[in-house]
Amino acid sequence: MSEYVKWGVALGSLIIATAQYPAALAQTDPVPQATADEQAIVVTARRREESLSTVPVSIVALQGARLAESNVQVLSDVTNLAPGIRFTSEGDPGNTNITLRGLGNLPLGTGVPAVVNYFSEVPLPAVGVDLPILDLQSVQVLKGPQGTLFGRNTIGGAILLTPTKPTYEFEGYVQGTLGNYDYRALEGAINIPIVQDRVALRVAAQIRRRDGLTENLNGPRDFDNIHQEMIRGTLLLQPTERLTNTTTVNYFKANENSGGSVLTAYIPASLGPLEPIFGSQLAGYLAAQQQVGIHKVFSATPFSHSNRRTLIFVNRTSLDLSDDVTVNNIFGYVKTRYDIAGNNDGLGPLVGPFPFTVFRPTLVSDRKYITEELQLQGSSLGSVAKIGGSQR
Repeated sequence: MSEYVKWGVALGSLIIATAQYPAALAQTDPVPQATADEQAIVVTARRREESLSTVPVSIVALQGARLAESNVQVLSDVTNLAPGIRFTSEGDPGNTNITLRGLGNLPLGTGVPAVVNYFSEVPLPAVGVDLPILDLQSVQVLKGPQGTLFGRNTIGGAILLTPTKPTYEFEGYVQGTLGNYDYRALEGAINIPIVQDRVALRVAAQIRRRDGLTENLNGPRDFDNIHQEMIRGTLLLQPTERLTNTTTVNYFKANENSGGSVLTAYIPASLGPLEPIFGSQLAGYLAAQQQVGIHKVFSATPFSHSNRRTLIFVNRTSLDLSDDVTVNNIFGYVKTRYDIAGNNDGLGPLVGPFPFTVFRPTLVSDRKYITEELQLQGSSLGSVAKIGGSQR
């Protein structure tokens, strides 16, 4: 069965399922229109839900409707909506460096980033987490040092990704997208109240495909393609009015071809004693590259790839001791695998008495992160306080 047939069957099944529940799933837009009272933006910049207008923090809050209207597909697209934030890639599009107010992280190695991503209040590593924007309640960009509430490493700022929470109504959505370079995407979510006012489940999934933007004239695979899947499940438990437990599991997978670098200059002196052997070949590739333009390359890297896996597990327990005091426990487990082999010299095969490679990086990173944070939150005379908290 071809991939297009499988997509057709999947989309048809979702449409049929939607038709069986017209009252519950009549809304096809993932974010319904808010009433006048609902338009007040709620943020969690101080680790609790508050109105944006009352938070004394430099913050850009993008709600789900704004993200959808602006066609934000992945986290790095937020740079078009939040002034001052910059996303750059080192060696591969999946290796993203986030900079806020001139502060970021080193382009090589495993240094501590100055801007930290938080998914459902759990910090994420710096490598391989340019996640798709799927069924999010909001994306918040906090500018400037956030060490008081988010840890000492956030000297540049923090980005908060908040998934849509389960509700006690049966609802959902499904949508598909088509674009140039054979781009196609299918995503949907369903919200299921299992026990009214006590247990609810929300499941969201997305699949994205696109042909490569950069044609490889020396190989069968083009560069800069999209081949991604993501699925998320969130279980809400409220055994009592004062006790709430939320468990979220998010899994992302990408099997893509690395970015295709384009040769733009050649300095003969840089080769030193190798100039008589390879100089004429490099000059020839530069001339050929200038003839074909920037969307075609002569890569001699048949094994290039960019494979990413990210598993995020979050368990949050909240207990209201009184109307003014709340205890929160946030446990996080993040597992990432990042495997790349890149085409970073933009060159075809070089012929000589011995193999010669200018620059073709490879990286395999397999890491696990565990965080545990205990909070005691309260209010006194209208002010908010966070007492205690630990991470590791």
